[in-house]
Amino acid sequence: MKKKVILVGTLAIGMLVFGLFQVKYKVYNLKRDLAEINRQLAADTDAIQVLKAEWAYLNKPERIEKLARKYLNLHTINVAQIYRENQVGNLYYASTGSSPSSNSNTVTPVLRPILSSARSY
Repeated sequence: MKKKVILVGTLAIGMLVFGLFQVKYKVYNLKRDLAEINRQLAADTDAIQVLKAEWAYLNKPERIEKLARKYLNLHTINVAQIYRENQVGNLYYASTGSSPSSNSNTVTPVLRPILSSARSY
């Protein structure tokens, strides 16, 4: 009986040692993974800071204005190109020669005369 207790005790201690050995290496691997994640987080944070600096440079109003002058053929607007909200409908009817009551059941393209007059400049 004493031999059985010693054998069971030895097996229990062996299983406990093996279990602790497994836990030790799992913790070691988790710490290594955590260190790698922290390194990657630091690298990503640095990359974000660089991207923010680049974005601030690219959005400088002076730079955008320079590029707009170079690539966009924009001109200043004339007073004749500015219409009030209530004048837009009258402008359309004046250009087509019709009245609002005669076209009440159709949808009228209001911006067509404005766009055509804007292209002429």
